[in-house]
Amino acid sequence: MQLAPSLHTRCSSSSASAAVHQLCRPSSPTKRNIRANGLLVQQPSRPSTPVLTEEAAGYQAEEQLEMTVQKPAADQLLLAKAWNFLSGSSGAFVVPYIPLLLSQHGMSATQIGLLAALRPFLAAPSQMAASAAADKRRVHVKLLLVAAVLSAALRASLPLADSAVLLFVLLLASEAIGAPVNVLADSTVLSNCKDAGDYGKQRVWASIGWGAASLPAGWLISQAGIASGFLVYGLASIPLVCVATQLRYNYGSSSAAAAVPANNQQQQGPVSAPSAAEGCTAVGQQPAVGMRQLLQQPAVLSFLWQCLLMGFGLGVMGTYEFLWLKQLGAPETLMGMALLFNVCTEVPAFQMQGAIMARMSPPALLSVVLGATALRLAAYAALPAAGSPWAVLPVELLHGITFGVGFSTATVYGSRLAPPQLAATFQGLWQATYAGIGAGAGGLLGGLLMERCGGQGLFAAAAAIVAAGGLAGVCVERAADVLQAGRASGPGQVMKRGVKGGVKVE
Repeated sequence: MQLAPSLHTRCSSSSASAAVHQLCRPSSPTKRNIRANGLLVQQPSRPSTPVLTEEAAGYQAEEQLEMTVQKPAADQLLLAKAWNFLSGSSGAFVVPYIPLLLSQHGMSATQIGLLAALRPFLAAPSQMAASAAADKRRVHVKLLLVAAVLSAALRASLPLADSAVLLFVLLLASEAIGAPVNVLADSTVLSNCKDAGDYGKQRVWASIGWGAASLPAGWLISQAGIASGFLVYGLASIPLVCVATQLRYNYGSSSAAAAVPANNQQQQGPVSAPSAAEGCTAVGQQPAVGMRQLLQQPAVLSFLWQCLLMGFGLGVMGTYEFLWLKQLGAPETLMGMALLFNVCTEVPAFQMQGAIMARMSPPALLSVVLGATALRLAAYAALPAAGSPWAVLPVELLHGITFGVGFSTATVYGSRLAPPQLAATFQGLWQATYAGIGAGAGGLLGGLLMERCGGQGLFAAAAAIVAAGGLAGVCVERAADVLQAGRASGPGQVMKRGVKGGVKVE
């Protein structure tokens, strides 16, 4: 399975907004003195009796009203499974075949690459704007419904375009309008999860739906043409929207997925940077770390760099894999089977997300994902040496790591890095970096490389870029660790990297 829509995926994520009790402000916090590194600093102690401001009291009344109509968390998780299943199964009929539809309209590989680059670059601002508005106005589900209905209608109508120009306009419009759907849906699901492991158990149903529909989609399109797949997608979007009307964003508490890691302990980042949520000076106050300060943290910058590289690799694969297989003589049935093989490893990757993250730090996991992505791209480049396009099937098993582990890890890690008030906003940022800038760069550069070097040269170059970028990121991260360790360690202390990617003092 691939990342959508330009990366052949059915997804994305965020943590919940702050609770009403977090709007409380201490009336007169006491101070306690702490000596750190020879400096005397004052920290406010936990207030004993919070006092609601007028604004907070208004939110409380609004929240109490919403909580009276909100469905129980168990029902919401069942609805989340239904949403993911329908989203995945419907997407399998259209997402992988959009490049083929563009090719049928006479577009060259360079033109397809340009379009593939423009799609996520238009989607990224839409994701950021919608997620920020949802956090500020508390309208996550309302925006989700509007975006889902409009984008589904536009995407289902793509085969009706009678010219390449009209197809170009419709596709870009569907991408811009539909981009927030994944962010808002995953944000809503995360708000109802008790811990980080719960997210993967909901998200896995998108993979199951994708896998269940992959072979029927390939067979239908091979028999009746690409337009038939878009028709099925449009019909399947009706029950999907019906499920969305029953989803509820849980504003009643902070996202447990962000606050409680799979091993019930706060997991450290690559340089032991604290979560931005820890920058709050007192419960209920605005976070001390805003978006600008958040983006100055080394852990956040390293995370976004890894997202950029993952998006680049999956952007190349999502846009050009099927075109490459078509050049090698692969039938549509093989393409459907390739999607099914994706699911064989993607499902357990999401299902075991909590256990995986309990054993490795998110930065280390994302480094593994980048290595697997480079290996997968190199394997596509080596397909002609195999003598048959059917040799692609074993390669598709790497999808569980390159997408399943990568996306679920980034989703949960992103929710840990951001404060609750910036939950959906930061999810929109990393997904814009991942499926926007990264995918767009992969699509644009991929088209140029495929025109000049062919499919084999394209995938070989992409593998080298991902591998070199991942290695460079690790080197910079290690250098930052050493610099921070030198500043943080006192006399007689030795700083060592721990197994979780944090820093250990001896």
